[in-house]
Amino acid sequence: RRHTMAMTCSWMVASIAALAAPVRRTRIAPFPVRPPARPRSFARVCASPPAASSSIVTVAQALRAATERMCSLGVPEASLSAEYLMAHALGDCSSRSALFLRHGDPLGSEAAATFAELCARREKREPVQYIVGEWDFGGLVLTLRPPVLVPRPETEELVDMVLRKCPALLDAQEDGASILDVGSGSGAIGLSLLHALPRATCIAVDVSTDAVALSRENAARSGLTH
Repeated sequence: RRHTMAMTCSWMVASIAALAAPVRRTRIAPFPVRPPARPRSFARVCASPPAASSSIVTVAQALRAATERMCSLGVPEASLSAEYLMAHALGDCSSRSALFLRHGDPLGSEAAATFAELCARREKREPVQYIVGEWDFGGLVLTLRPPVLVPRPETEELVDMVLRKCPALLDAQEDGASILDVGSGSGAIGLSLLHALPRATCIAVDVSTDAVALSRENAARSGLTH
C-alpha cells in the first residue's frame, strides 16, 4: 500500500511539473498564396494593334454613329437628318433607297470628312434644307438658302389641295389660268402649280429681295420662265 501511494504521489508531482513548465509555441508558416494576375488595362487593350479590317468604316456604321450622337444632343429627326446628309456627302444617292443599297460600302476619307462637317452643322440645329442647299417640292428640286424660309410639308399639302378642290384651274387649261403667289419665298407654291398646269401663268411677289431673287433662280432651274 505504501508502495502504491508513493507511485501515485510521484505521478502527481511529475504531472504538476509538466503543467508548470513553459509552453513552447510553434510558429506555423503561412500557406503561400499566389497573387492574382493583373488584368490588362483598358489603355493597354486599346493600344494593341487592331485588325486590318477594323479600320474600315462602312456607310451604315457612320450613319449609326451620327444618329446616336444627334439623338444624344436632342436633334429632331436624327435618323432622317443623318440619311439626307450622307446622301449629299456621297453625291450619287438620289433617294433613300439608293442610299440603303450603299450601306455596306466603305466610306471614303473625303466623303467621311464632308459628312462630319455636315453633321456638325446639323448638331447646331441648322435645317437640313439649308445644309444640302436644295429640296424636293411638288415634283421639283428647289434651291434653298437663308434668309428665305424653308417650305413646310403643309405647304406641299396646300398645293395638292388646290389642285384637287379647284377644278376651275383644270378647266381653264385651254385658255390658261392666272395664279397670284403673294409672299412667294422660294417660289415653291407658284412654281409647283405651274409645273402641274403647263398652260397657266403665275405672278409671284415678295417684300424680300432675297426671296424674289431665289424665286427667279428656281424658275430658271425648273424651266418655267417665259
